[in-house]
Amino acid sequence: MPYHPNHIETRCLRRTGGSCTLCADACPGQAIDLSKGLAADPLKCILCGTCAGVCPVGAITHPVAEKAAAYVRNLPKNADVTLECHATPFTSRDAVLLDGCLSAMGLEALALTAFAEVGTITFVHGDCARCGKGDHCRSFRAALAALREAMPEIGGKIKTAGRKSARAADRNTMSRRGLFNLFSARRPSADASSPSPAASAPAKRLPPTRKQLARDLRSVPEPERLLAHIPNAVVAIGETCTGCAACARACPTGALNFRQRGKLFSIRFNARECVDCGLCEKVCLPGSLHRSPPSIDRFLADEESEPASGRLMRCKRCEAPSAMLREGYCPVCAEILGI
Repeated sequence: MPYHPNHIETRCLRRTGGSCTLCADACPGQAIDLSKGLAADPLKCILCGTCAGVCPVGAITHPVAEKAAAYVRNLPKNADVTLECHATPFTSRDAVLLDGCLSAMGLEALALTAFAEVGTITFVHGDCARCGKGDHCRSFRAALAALREAMPEIGGKIKTAGRKSARAADRNTMSRRGLFNLFSARRPSADASSPSPAASAPAKRLPPTRKQLARDLRSVPEPERLLAHIPNAVVAIGETCTGCAACARACPTGALNFRQRGKLFSIRFNARECVDCGLCEKVCLPGSLHRSPPSIDRFLADEESEPASGRLMRCKRCEAPSAMLREGYCPVCAEILGI
């Protein structure tokens, strides 16, 4: 039975003022009504995981992507493997059955799979024209096309096949026991008719795939080719920063962090965690924060940058801390008083 996508409200861009609708737009069953929250209507959700494949912040996850990448990366070097969608009858002895549509594999998960030191990776789809439990692999094909365009030497390892052409090949390395161990290890405890609980997932953090992806990109020439297809940006903050911390509070992934020690403050930025949502820029009232195109050096760096720092002072009127005072008043109070 297909897995149910996990919904993590605290990661959703809309929770902090964003206007992202990627999951609802991609849902083939029209199960997601964002006016009612992130969770899908269990009567309409077909458990395909397409929403997880397009979510840029990991607010929706699906075990297909996680387990497919994890399994392939643990295979012996140069081994071939076949991964089949849930619309394909599981008759091949050594193929891995994925409990969801292939579109649950977004670009980053697909890249992590392709970076594994294995041979040919074949994704097998069923009869998409007759399948009622997916988006006909449209999102998967788009992600694969982007990967092949950016890094043909990596994306070229991935092949696709229909049900009939894939059944003739029986050359993969996974046993039935291995399959059972893989897919029973972390099966959600909730039944398929209700969303799987994700309360334990940390708020404002992307799934750990970005860190692994950065390690993989260090091993290939011109890694910026793939970064151009991944939502990312570099944040710069000017001297007019007031130290209000609004940008860090709005950031849904934790890419921006506000730190204070006594009267001193700093804003730290982890480019790897940024998804270029623009919320930080939107909430910056002084207009001192700006985004620029992604930098591969910043994305690959393990250390954070410090785009802003300074000393906080108290406003004479509201007593709020601010790094920028006008005649002793914070920008808000100065505006009210006409200073």
